[in-house]
Amino acid sequence: LVAIYREVLSACRAMQRPVVVAYHGPEGSWHHSAARQVFGSSAALKAAPDIPAVFDAAEREQADYAVVAIENSSEGQVGATLDRLVDTPLRICAEIFVDVHHCLVGRGELARVRRVYSFPLALEQCANWLRRNLPNAEWIEVANTAAGAERASQDEEGAAVASREAAHIWQLSLLAENIEDYVGNRTRFLVLG
Repeated sequence: LVAIYREVLSACRAMQRPVVVAYHGPEGSWHHSAARQVFGSSAALKAAPDIPAVFDAAEREQADYAVVAIENSSEGQVGATLDRLVDTPLRICAEIFVDVHHCLVGRGELARVRRVYSFPLALEQCANWLRRNLPNAEWIEVANTAAGAERASQDEEGAAVASREAAHIWQLSLLAENIEDYVGNRTRFLVLG
């Protein structure tokens, strides 16, 4: 029911004037997922290369809102967000909690994986699973989990620690689901405007 109402509100807002929302990362990132959960699929979502650029887009009125991660239950506070919150004229409008369930996604089979791409924190959040199931795989750090999925889509022997949504976007298979070491992994996001 919540999802239905979110989409109805999103469509109504879009009819008045499209809402532009800045978020960190390409489509399929956890920031993208949080922005969609708050604003629905009718909002114009604008990807930014990093958290400071998300703040910049909203501060320069290139976006109506900014969605940024502020803390993760297993990794703690997000320094880049805290640094910008001190000086920004933006106000906190809302917060959202996103349950983070990492998947191993790739083009081939689990036995063929030689490289695992992902954001450093995501690799650490799945370290025990990766060491147990892919002890010889090289870990390659990228800007975020969605970028890892993109790299894995171009590598026959590669896989990525990413979301189900990123797997869908990059047309990858789910090799394993819920591979995070800590079951209660959540990220808190702020909506700024």
